[in-house]
Amino acid sequence: MTISMIAAQAEWQTYETSFTVQRATFLEIRAPLAANVAAFHAEEPAGFLRKLSRAFTKATKIAPMERKIGKIDGFIQDEEQSLRNRARNIYKNLGEAALAANGSATDKDRYAALTDIDKLVHDARGKVAVAIREAEEASTLEMVDMLGNNKGLSLWSYLETDEAKNAIRAAGDSISALNTKLRDTQKQDTALVKDLGFTNTLDLFLDMAGGFAGAFTSYLNMQKLDEAVDKMKSIQKTLGKMAGETGAGLRTLQTAAIKGEAAQNAALGTLVEKMTPYLPEDTAAVLRGQRPAMRLEGF
Repeated sequence: MTISMIAAQAEWQTYETSFTVQRATFLEIRAPLAANVAAFHAEEPAGFLRKLSRAFTKATKIAPMERKIGKIDGFIQDEEQSLRNRARNIYKNLGEAALAANGSATDKDRYAALTDIDKLVHDARGKVAVAIREAEEASTLEMVDMLGNNKGLSLWSYLETDEAKNAIRAAGDSISALNTKLRDTQKQDTALVKDLGFTNTLDLFLDMAGGFAGAFTSYLNMQKLDEAVDKMKSIQKTLGKMAGETGAGLRTLQTAAIKGEAAQNAALGTLVEKMTPYLPEDTAAVLRGQRPAMRLEGF
């Protein structure tokens, strides 16, 4: 844990300092532009000629300034998001190190199971997204092929349809693997879903698997491709919700481990306090004491 702590401190200091310097530079460039724009909008000229002159000034001088301000704000937002991603990764590494050092066998098993589920969820999301794209392309080509009478186009449509079928099969296999893992985890640890504040995950994915089977059957029977796509888009939303839940569940376990370790390590508590504003709200709220923290067995 000591080595992980030293590495985390150095990494966070590097990225936080870089962000602070870049943000200050951007704001220094932004300030005079914003002042000029504000001064321009504060004046309301009277008379036709003055209004005409104002419109010309706005188009030639103020509008370019506003575009520059927008770009600068975008740069700052991008840099802040990058820092948030760094904070999340550092926090994850600290949580895993604390869990490895002091967590119980049960807590470690829970984290491992949830990590596996998280990977399967992201794999399924990616493959369903590919299946949707391929099916939409095949649907479009099928429609064009029906309206025309071109052998080359028919061959192209056939190839696209075959690619879409393969993509749907791959997505189906991924979802089946996810459902199997969820069933096994639910059987082995019935309290996991309740402890981590999940919704009824098993029922959710049983329904989802059935919906996907319907989309798959519809597609292979050459029924409406758009209907199959609609079903898969519904599945995609469900997977997105599950990804949020698994991510929050992992952070819950990370936070419990970090809080347990921070009780004995003041430096860790100080580091986490610095990162808190850049962590996801569900984690930050626990660290600020606005939400109750889960307690692990090993601490």
